[in-house]
Amino acid sequence: MNNLKNFIGMFAGIFTTIAFIPQIILLYKNKSVKDLSLSTFIILFIGESLWLLYGTIESDYYLKLYKSILLFMIILIIFGYFYYHQL
Repeated sequence: MNNLKNFIGMFAGIFTTIAFIPQIILLYKNKSVKDLSLSTFIILFIGESLWLLYGTIESDYYLKLYKSILLFMIILIIFGYFYYHQL
């Protein structure tokens, strides 16, 4: 049963993490933040940071891995927002 739990957690982390890739591609390809909500990504950043802290406290390898990658992608989106918002 523990293997099933790890399997589900691993694939949940993969799918929720790769969900941000299309947004990042569109942002940098179109160089536009017209339809992007900065507040959404700031709230996501705070929430994912707390999940990373939780994963660290619980010593959960997959949670720490996926939340670290997701935080990096959220930072890319926030950086892109400020960069392209000036244009």
